[in-house]
Order: sequence, then C-alpha cells, then structure tokens
Amino acid sequence: MTLTCGKLGDVGEPMLPMVFTVAMARARGYSPYRIEQNVRTGRWHALRRGIFCLREHWAADAGDPMLRHVMEATAARLSVARFTVVSGWSAAMLHNLPCPAARLGLVTLTAECGARIRRPDLHVAVAPLPTAHVQDRFGVPTTTAARCAVDVARQSGADDFASVVCLLDAALHDGKASRVELQRMLDGMRRWPGSGVAVRALAFADEKAETPLESRSRVFIAEAGLPAPATQVEICDDTGRFVARVDFLWPEYRTVGEADGRTKYRQPGDLYKEKRREDRLRELGLEIVRWSWADIHDRSDETEQRIWQAFARGRARSHADAGFLLLRRS
Repeated sequence: MTLTCGKLGDVGEPMLPMVFTVAMARARGYSPYRIEQNVRTGRWHALRRGIFCLREHWAADAGDPMLRHVMEATAARLSVARFTVVSGWSAAMLHNLPCPAARLGLVTLTAECGARIRRPDLHVAVAPLPTAHVQDRFGVPTTTAARCAVDVARQSGADDFASVVCLLDAALHDGKASRVELQRMLDGMRRWPGSGVAVRALAFADEKAETPLESRSRVFIAEAGLPAPATQVEICDDTGRFVARVDFLWPEYRTVGEADGRTKYRQPGDLYKEKRREDRLRELGLEIVRWSWADIHDRSDETEQRIWQAFARGRARSHADAGFLLLRRS
C-alpha cells in the first residue's frame, strides 16, 4: 500500500491520491458541484475537515487497523501547516508493533519547529528529526523503529510502563531494532524529557518474549514483588532428553509459569499435546501455574497468590524429586 500513488474515484472521474484535500481534488479537475455531490452522497469519506479518502478504500481497510491508521495519519499530516513525521504510537502502528487499543484514535506526529499541538485526536511534538531517524513507511515519512520505541518509552511515562515493555520486547524479538541501536538512540536523548523512564524500560526489555502477554506477565510479576523468572527455558530430563520449552521458570522454587493466549490451542489435538507436555513436566517434580490476560488484569491478587502457593509446594519437594536439567535458550 502506497498513499502517494494515484487511485481512481468513480468510473470516469480523475485520479486522486489515497488521501486527498478539496484543493487537491479541484487541481485534478473536480468541479465544486461534483465535490459537494461526492461528499453529500458519501462517496468520499471524511477523515478530517476538508480531507477525504474514497469510501471503498476506507471500507476495504475495516479489518486492518494499521492501514486505517496510515490513512488517518496521512490526513493529520495534511491538516498541519508544516512538515511533520509520523512518530510515537502512530509510528508503532506503521511498524506493526503492539499498540494499546486506546491509542488507535490518536495520531501522533513530530515536527522540528512550531508549536506543540495536543488535541483528543492529534498530538504534534516538537523535537529534532535527524535524517537517520526517519524512513518511509507506506509512502509516509515515519520515525524508525528504534526512534519510535525510545520516543514511546519517553513520552508514555511510568503509568503506561507495561505497554512500553510490550513494544520494546516486540521490536527486539522481531529484529526491528537491536539493543545496540536502542541504546545508541537513548544515549543521544539523555537530556530529553522522560529519558529516565526509557532507560528503565530498556533495561527491563527482553528480546526472548514472544507475545505481548508474556511481556505484560513480566511486568505483573515485577509489580507483584515476585522473584524474576528465567524466560523461554528449555527443560530436559536427567537423561538429557528434551521435554519442553516453558515461558517462565523459577528453578529455585521448581515452578513453571505459562502465559496462555487465545491462539495457543488452534489445531485439533493441541489440548491433548499440552496435557501430555504438562504431565511430563510434573513427572520431573515441577509445579505449573497458568494464567491468561484476565488473570493478570482482573484477578491479579488471586494469580499472585497461586504463584506463591506453587513456590511453597515446589520448595517442599525433595531434591531427588526434581530430576531435570535446564538449557537456557540462546
């Protein structure tokens, strides 16, 4: 998808960009009457005042929040009378990084000069934009994944620490930004507002996290005062035979933690395989605690208590009962 290439309106009408203004339509030959008719009949979908896209394009992107946000961000850029770059959580969307649902209706941009803007639907920050910090995404100038991640960490603050960790973990895990890149970016922004939170978030980030639920689980564990677990650990029996790779492991408590997302059991037989896997872990003398999104959001106290109880049972087992070897994932 490229927003700068021309797209047809209705049959026989002049070409238009994917997102366009009234002035752009007039420049391509649309009469005031035709413009008014397209708006009135809903052929053009209004993204912002005087800025539109074709109705079929908006409808076609209904199932793809990222592409819809690309169009909304493009419209926001057209509405601001200066050069801006898509940044912050909006850039995270364009990089296909985890973004809180509450952020989908807010476009975030950065400009190098002018006044800041803070409206319910649009935030424009003012900050330096070195060339190396900007790239093209879907035909739109956007901060790089590394700059986006550090900006989000700085601007979101401690109140949204879990969302920041989810983004950083995903950027590292997917190879969209390396820890070296993030650290170098952060070093160059040490005196910028919010850099202290960003330093803490990057230190907490874990490239081994495979899902946002795993990332959020680590934040929950830390906030609950539980010991920090090892992550993505391969467990073998006393003969060296591989048994399972687990999300979290507290070896000193002989306890495994598993973050269960909705997509974990999609195929027929998945539940049976997981049951057999769990049986083999228990045979090695391990306690197992599972939790879901709801468990750490809505039942956090209960989930914390279940983990502590598993710790107590694990510590009570004799050393001979825990015949397992640990192979940390590289």
